[in-house]
Amino acid sequence: MKEVAFISKVHGLKGEVYVSLSNEAYEPLMSANQLLYIRQLSGDFTPVRIGSVRPDRKPGAEQFFVLFRGVSGRTDAELLKNLSVFTEASIAESLESEFEELVNQEIDEAEAVIFGCIGFLITDPESALEGKVIEVTDNPAHPIIRALINEVEVLIPAVDAYISHIDAELKCVHATNLNILYDFAIQED
Repeated sequence: MKEVAFISKVHGLKGEVYVSLSNEAYEPLMSANQLLYIRQLSGDFTPVRIGSVRPDRKPGAEQFFVLFRGVSGRTDAELLKNLSVFTEASIAESLESEFEELVNQEIDEAEAVIFGCIGFLITDPESALEGKVIEVTDNPAHPIIRALINEVEVLIPAVDAYISHIDAELKCVHATNLNILYDFAIQED
């Protein structure tokens, strides 16, 4: 068995509990009729099926409101509070592997777009700065875009704080906060 979630508190009167996943990869387990196991305080595992589930809509939350079958109210749900939720190790490992492959694929696709943007226009509508991407270099933390803006070379980390979108079709890098990096580059010259 492998721990995949934790029941932190009771929600409402119908018996829903607040379940926090220990890893985003386990999200597919949060579906109706899914068989899971709850480890009791005695150490014994009790099989449970999800009757209904809905995600907590808070940004970045890997948490769900879950109603397990057989839990008929708040009193029953209180008995589940502070207990861990498990699945079979082979299922957890399979989900982890699939999730890692998906993340790696997304990273590879994003890097292909970033490294393919040499010659693109780079523009920041908020600061009215625009220029041309002249080089993209690999860096352990993230790629660095070197752009020529108003005859000044500017180094731009390829992170969300500075790059909002790369449109390969229009050959344009949409940026934000370029004024900060541009001002820094001017001071360095």
